Amino acid sequence: DADAIADELERRVEDLRFERQKGAERGLGAFSMAGKRDLPQPELTPELQNKGNSSPAMLSSKDLVGEAPEVEQTGVAGWFKRRQIEQEEQQMRKMEKWNEIMMKKQMEKKKAEDEARAQNTA
Repeated sequence: DADAIADELERRVEDLRFERQKGAERGLGAFSMAGKRDLPQPELTPELQNKGNSSPAMLSSKDLVGEAPEVEQTGVAGWFKRRQIEQEEQQMRKMEKWNEIMMKKQMEKKKAEDEARAQNTA
C-alpha cells in the first residue's frame, strides 16, 4: 500500500532528524541551539501538516478578509493619481447626465410624434 510506505518513510525521516538534533545538542553544539530552545514547539511539523492532503486546507486571514487596500501615495505622484481618479469619476457623472438628457429628449420627441399622429388621425 502506497500510503503505508509513505507513512513509514515520513516516520524514518522524522526519526533520523530527531537523532541528528539530539547528537548536535551534546557538547559544544548545545550552545548553538541555546536560542532555539526558548522558542515554543510548533503544533505540527511541516511534514505532518502536508500529510493530510485529502482534508480541506485551512483558510488564511487573507482568504477571509481579501486583498489589502491600496497604499495611499503621497506627494506629486499621489496627487496625480487622486486627480486622475477624480477626473474619471467626473467624466462618468457627465456621461450619466448626458444620457439622462438624451433620453428625455428622445421621450419628448416620441411624445410629440404620437401627438402629431393622434391629430392627423382625428
